[in-house]
This record gives sequence, C-alpha cells and structure tokens, in this order.
Amino acid sequence: MTLAAALAAALVAATPGADAAAPAAPAAPPAGAAATAPGKQQLLLLNLDAIDVPAEKVSILNGRIASLLSSRSDVETITASDMQAMAQIDATKASMGCDETSCLAEVASALGARFVIYGRVGRLDDVILLQVSLFDASVGKPVSRQEAQGAQLKELSDKLPKTLNALLAPLGGTAITEAAVVETPPAGPPLSMLTLAGGGVAVLGLVAAGGLGAWALGLDADLGSAESSIEQKQFAYDAGWLVASGAIAGVVVAGVGAGVAAVGMME
Repeated sequence: MTLAAALAAALVAATPGADAAAPAAPAAPPAGAAATAPGKQQLLLLNLDAIDVPAEKVSILNGRIASLLSSRSDVETITASDMQAMAQIDATKASMGCDETSCLAEVASALGARFVIYGRVGRLDDVILLQVSLFDASVGKPVSRQEAQGAQLKELSDKLPKTLNALLAPLGGTAITEAAVVETPPAGPPLSMLTLAGGGVAVLGLVAAGGLGAWALGLDADLGSAESSIEQKQFAYDAGWLVASGAIAGVVVAGVGAGVAAVGMME
C-alpha cells in the first residue's frame, strides 16, 4: 500500500459514517477531504509538537491558532471534527517511516488541502520558542517560516496574531484580526468606617473654620469702623479672639480628620 493510500484509509476509518469497504471513484476527491468554498484556500493545521513543555498547555495553544485562523474569510481551516483523523494519520505516518516533512504532501492531498501549518513549541533554557512553518503541497516544500519566543506560553499566545499573519503572507488576502479586550479595572474596596468618620470630621472642621473665620473678619472690621458704637467695638474686642481661636481650632480639626481618613484608606 502506498503512503497516500494508507493515509486515505486512515481518514476513511476516522470519518463517521464512512464505508471503508467501498472503493472511491477515480475522479472523486480524497476520502475525508472537506468541501472548499470557491475562492478559498484549504488549510490543514497540524498539532504543534511539545518539547519540554506540558502537552496539555500546547493543546490550548493549538486551539487558539485554529480560532485565529477562522477569523480569515479567505481560508478554509480543517475543523475540530476533521481533527479526529489526526491520531490515525500520525500512526500511519509512523508506520510508513515518515519524518516531519517527508509526507506532508501526501497528508495534505489525503485531506484535500494545499497548505499545511505545522511546527513545534519547546523550551530552551529559560525561553519558550514557537517555530511554525507553512508547507505548500503544490511545490512540496515550506514556503514560509516564523518564530516567536517568550518566557511563558501566555506571551506566545499574545504574539500569535502577528506571527500567523507573517506566516501566511505568501497567501495574501486578509489579515488575522482579534478584537481588543477592554479590561475594566476592578472596583476598589468599600471605604472603611474610620475613613468615613475621618472625612466627615474634616469637612465639619473646614466648615466651622470658614464660618468662624468670616465672623472674625467682620468683628475686626467693626473695631476699625468709625461708625461702630462703643458697645459694638467692645463686643468685637471681647469676642474677636475667641472667634479667631475657634477658626484656628476648626482648621486643626479638619487636619486631624483628614489624617484619620488617610489611615482608614491604608488599612
């Protein structure tokens, strides 16, 4: 059995409802090939190889790549249901002695795709590298390669839109877009009773200081006015220092209240 036939058989076995015993007509497309809309390129996305990186996390990265590719209207990406055949394809490749790229053309042909995205994620000391390639089955070789790196897989995930756009540049067409996520800052904790009490005292102190200060200025004006009677001047003299002292005390109370409120906010 040839490699292409073995891959096609694996696809038939992995496709729900497929009849493995029924031979395909010569002019029919390969078993498992998805119907491609006119004007769209068929794109096969293979799982990334995980090297010294948790495979379950790399699988999440695979899903994100598939999601980003789906934002392009000019390519048809193999869907999650088609990916059910990947395990059997991998086993067939291993049994036929395929290395990383030697049979990508046969895999693409078996799935009816011209382009294949494949790659690896691996750790190199304290850096995680993502290396992806775009294989063109019509010429039998990669036509684009891209690399990204980061200290964590999340950094690689954030760089995927730019990396995939550069990788798919030979295809032209629309760029991969991702809606910006607007993060709403979390609401701060509620104000404590100490903060509320201190703020209230500070406000009362300022109000008292302002009122008494204005009164003190009025009394001072009575002392200097020639029109004021002796009784008015005597009252202004006797009460003026008390009112001024009250205004000063109001400022002090306001300062103390502000300090208490600040302590409450730091708790």
